[in-house]
Amino acid sequence: MAAAQATNMLHYMQAFANDQQHAAPTGYELKADEALGVNFLVCAQTGVKLLEKPICFPSGVRHYQGYRWLYAYFELKGIRNILEGALPPMLPATTREPQAFMNRDAIAQNFDSKSQREMTGSCEFCVAFRMPSELVTEGNVPNRDIWLIRFGHDKVSPFLQAVSSGDAEKVKQGLQNLGSDVVDDDKKSALMYAAHAGHSDVVSVLLAAQADPSQVDKTGNTALMWAAHSGDAQVIKQLLAVSSKDAKNVHGVSALEIAQEMQRAEAVAALS
Repeated sequence: MAAAQATNMLHYMQAFANDQQHAAPTGYELKADEALGVNFLVCAQTGVKLLEKPICFPSGVRHYQGYRWLYAYFELKGIRNILEGALPPMLPATTREPQAFMNRDAIAQNFDSKSQREMTGSCEFCVAFRMPSELVTEGNVPNRDIWLIRFGHDKVSPFLQAVSSGDAEKVKQGLQNLGSDVVDDDKKSALMYAAHAGHSDVVSVLLAAQADPSQVDKTGNTALMWAAHSGDAQVIKQLLAVSSKDAKNVHGVSALEIAQEMQRAEAVAALS
C-alpha cells in the first residue's frame, strides 16, 4: 500500500519524526545522493536539496510540546559537517522551507549579515531541525525571517551521550542541571540507556539520584527489559532490587522472555 502524500513539508517532517511514512509533498521529489549516502527532497522551485530525515533534539522531559521547526541552509561543506555530527555552537535558520522562497538568491538574502551568509554559503542544501523552544531565539531583523539555533545551550543530548558511553563523572555533573529521569523523544530514559549499554556504575549513579525504574518507553519497555535485551547480569541484579520482573511491554513480553528470545543465558539465569 502506497504511503499517503504529506499535505505540506511540516506535515511530512512531523510524520518522519514520529516514525510514520508519507510521500513527499507537492513540489518536492525524493532523490538519493550516492556521494553523501543520504536521501534528499529536491525542491523543484529552488533546486535546494532538503535532507529527507529531520534532526530532532529532545527536550528531556515527557509530554513536552514546546518545539519549533526551523530550516538551516548550507553549502556542500556545511552539509557534510552536519551529517558527521559536527554542529556549531549557534546556527542561523528560518521557519521557511525551500519552497517558500522564489530562488536560492532569495534564501541567501534572508540571512543578512556576512557571518550568517558565510555559514549558509550557496544554500544548495537544507536541513530541518526540530528544537525545544528554549534552544532557539528569534532575530529582530525587519523583513527577514531569521532565528538562531543555540546548540551550545543543549544539556540533554550531551547528558544522554555520557550515559550511553558510561562516563559516570559526566553523568554526575549533568545531574546538577538535569533531573535523573531525562528521556529522549522515544521516552527512553537515561536509566534505560545505561541498562541497555550495561554500565552498572552509571545505573548506580542514576538510582542514587532517584531515577524511576518503573518508567516505560513508547513501547512499554522498562530499564530492566533493556538490561535483559543486552544481557548484563550485574545490571539486571541491580534493577531487580528496585523493579518488578513481572511487568510486560505493549507486546505482552516480560524481561525474562526478552532475555530468552535474545539467548542471553546469564540474563535468563538472573531473571529466573
